[in-house]
Amino acid sequence: MATWIRQRLKQINALVSSLFASHQPSTWLIDNEMELATACSPLEWTSAVGLLFEEDQED
Repeated sequence: MATWIRQRLKQINALVSSLFASHQPSTWLIDNEMELATACSPLEWTSAVGLLFEEDQED
């Protein structure tokens, strides 16, 4: 449990660091298995979270 908490604190520190804040806004994908956050394009994010629909899909 302590290792998990340390990992989460490292992730939070990385996301609120001045280095992160100085970059242009971007979208992020979180890989919980690898405990890793990676930057991605808005299109990649939309596709990954299931908001991108194919044109031939019917309601």
